[in-house]
Amino acid sequence: MIAHDYVVEWEGEPIGSIRKAFASVVEAAGLGWYDENGKFETDITPHVLRHTAATWLMQNGASLSTAADFCGMTEAVLRATYWHHHPDFQAEAAHLVTAKAPALKAKSNVVRFG
Repeated sequence: MIAHDYVVEWEGEPIGSIRKAFASVVEAAGLGWYDENGKFETDITPHVLRHTAATWLMQNGASLSTAADFCGMTEAVLRATYWHHHPDFQAEAAHLVTAKAPALKAKSNVVRFG
């Protein structure tokens, strides 16, 4: 088992900011562009990756509780924001709108006893 004293650490020392490391990884992945001065620019943030993770979890059919726990959000927030990506989104409505209507019962004047 590995024990850590800090949420993010390197060689036992706390990491105060991950900005430089994150920027380096984003640049290495090609998730941005270079401006006219050759400076790397990006609009990717760790929060954007959280949205991506939640969307992919929903697209792959993860349960609300599994995805919410992984992303660190409530099931209510996940449902309100990402549920439309889930394969089951409106599945029941789609089935019902395309299903054959139940047969109507024929009216009868016959009274049955028993």
